[in-house]
Amino acid sequence: MKREGELIELEGEVDPIYEIAGIQKAFENGPALLFKNVKGYPDIRNIGNLFSRVDRAAKIFNVENPKKLKFKCLEAIKKPIAPKVVKDAPCQEAVITTGIDVMGTLPIIKHTERDGGRILGGGIIFVSGIRDHGSELCFKRMNFRGRDWGSLFIGMPTHMGLLRYTERRGQAHAKDA
Repeated sequence: MKREGELIELEGEVDPIYEIAGIQKAFENGPALLFKNVKGYPDIRNIGNLFSRVDRAAKIFNVENPKKLKFKCLEAIKKPIAPKVVKDAPCQEAVITTGIDVMGTLPIIKHTERDGGRILGGGIIFVSGIRDHGSELCFKRMNFRGRDWGSLFIGMPTHMGLLRYTERRGQAHAKDA
């Protein structure tokens, strides 16, 4: 185990089923964790607890006061910057366009025996353009259930659920009229 300030690098083999989640829980509100040897995934590394502390999240986005982080996000939504197109980058070395196997490619972890499947916990979801009902930017737990598909919870208690319900309700009224 190598420790550098906000990051602990773990060299030993860890299992994506329960073990990574258990280690992350043990370091909750602590440093970010870089798992360098994930069982069944040679040459793949997994990072966890990156956003486990609001002060670190603020630092990542160059915000001095963590309470101002939400304003940085709002500014980014209102004034997006143009993407920088890169023609040749390390992330483009392996491009999968057919025969996608998400869980065979990425070490998506399973947290507990009660989870319905393996959970990608840092899925960033952005919903926008739903008439006058606003938008949502959030992290959602994505439950991968097959080689090339997953699901996420969009129930009424969530912002996305309320947006979706409101949108559908308006469409239903239009049909009934």
